[in-house]
Amino acid sequence: MMTFGAPEKYAAFSKMRVLIVDDFENFRMSMKKILLSFGVDKVDVTRNGKEAVRACTDVKYDVILCDYNLGAGKNGQQVLEELRHLKLLKNTDIFIIVTADSSKEVVMSAVENQPDEYLTKPFSQGVFQKRLQSTMEKKEAVVSINEALDQQDYPSAIKLCATEISKKTKFRSWCFKTMVNLYYLEGNLKLARQLYTESVAKRETVWASIGLAKVEIAEKNYDVAELICQKIIGNDSMNLAAHELLAVIFEKNKELKKAQKSLELAVDISPLNILRQNKLGDICVENLDIERAMVAYRSAVNLGEYSCHHSSEAYLNFCRCLTDISDSDKSKQGKALFTETLEVLKLTTKKYGDSAEVKIQSLLVEVRALSGQDYKLKALEVLEQAQVLCDKPENILSLTTTLELAKSLYSVDLVERAQDVLNTLAEHHPSDKLLQKSINDMLEEPYGFKKKIRARHLNKTSIKQAKEGDYSAAITTLKLAITETPMHTGLNLNLVQTQLKQFEQSLPSSADIALCQSCIRKVSYIEKGHKQYKRLASLTKKVDKLVAAPVPSN
Repeated sequence: MMTFGAPEKYAAFSKMRVLIVDDFENFRMSMKKILLSFGVDKVDVTRNGKEAVRACTDVKYDVILCDYNLGAGKNGQQVLEELRHLKLLKNTDIFIIVTADSSKEVVMSAVENQPDEYLTKPFSQGVFQKRLQSTMEKKEAVVSINEALDQQDYPSAIKLCATEISKKTKFRSWCFKTMVNLYYLEGNLKLARQLYTESVAKRETVWASIGLAKVEIAEKNYDVAELICQKIIGNDSMNLAAHELLAVIFEKNKELKKAQKSLELAVDISPLNILRQNKLGDICVENLDIERAMVAYRSAVNLGEYSCHHSSEAYLNFCRCLTDISDSDKSKQGKALFTETLEVLKLTTKKYGDSAEVKIQSLLVEVRALSGQDYKLKALEVLEQAQVLCDKPENILSLTTTLELAKSLYSVDLVERAQDVLNTLAEHHPSDKLLQKSINDMLEEPYGFKKKIRARHLNKTSIKQAKEGDYSAAITTLKLAITETPMHTGLNLNLVQTQLKQFEQSLPSSADIALCQSCIRKVSYIEKGHKQYKRLASLTKKVDKLVAAPVPSN
């Protein structure tokens, strides 16, 4: 780290090594001249993000001056993210974002990623010198704290922060915020809560309120945390941290619709965060809002092209959404989505083809895409390719890939093979509750999301009809729902229960009882741990009594 405080006007700059990153040569040369005039004699320049990351891999820079828009390839935000991800940028270093783009998306991205400085073009030499000198002064004043943070030595960093605070130095506010956050990270929630609460009481600062909400979440006081976040948003509807914390709270409380809404608001405020887009996509899938999930994953794929946070899972999730939406849709739009699916799957394989898992999953998604457009023979050919890879002894399938295989087998009507895959998986992982739930869900609703949506809508309608006493209509509606998802436990038991209600008003026929028996048989595989087991046992007894009693023939 450079030494600040020498008497000469530019002494602080003399030992710095600086990297300028900009796609315009005139700006690079202009900034280099300015820095040379400050006494900096070690100045390197690069034209794009890729060169910048490579340069930082080879050389340790004290200051990086990086434009946001760098033409094709990584932008300034992605350079900053990658340098942090690779641990090439230390807390003791300075990263300055420079941009002529004042759009909300870029500004919010810069604010969220917290570079040490943010300069808007054009700026004067005097403004640049003042901002750089001020940043250097702060870095030098807290250099020992930042060094401890770089080493992840939090206890030492806390002690150093406390020492600086006791001195009442110029940067004691920064030291206090850092110290309290470190208590939170260390798990000392009691002390973190005390200090956050005291700070809020003295002066209702947003950072302390956010910190207090995090503590409440960590201690599972979700209602209290929600009130804090709602108050912050009431005063500042653009507060990203509060929206994201609300999403966490709602997800913890299983209020996924609210969690999705909070993330959508956060994405509207700052849409260039790839991790947030992925999270939004995941929540939307759980809510069966596949069209909104598709939009989020599309953004994640686009943002990930040059980002260190890119992932094959984002590409595959995007393709899964495209496949679900284009399923059975022969319209121009449906065919366009199907074509896009195949194109993105090719890109996925090209980008991540070294992974057998990605190859297999890509093929399995392609099977469903082809089947959804009635290319059954081609779907079976692709399934065979996937099966060959699955059967190779060196390819040990993950749980995700195995579930993907079962889903694709269902899509080409190989029901028994799909059930065998799921049953074997369940036998091998009896204590994995999340996996068991996924398996049960697939056994009950093995087909695409469109069928699930229709079945759920019909089920709601039948419940309303039954409440109104129109059991005949409710039975007709449930029969339609069961054609969409034949093995669904709840639907089959609802049909039996509604039939029994109708039998209280009119004697059952042998066909009615046979229907009840058929529904019972379809779901008789569920075991004692299943949430519907007691209901199944109760309804089975009632149906057995009807079978034993004489009934009129049709």
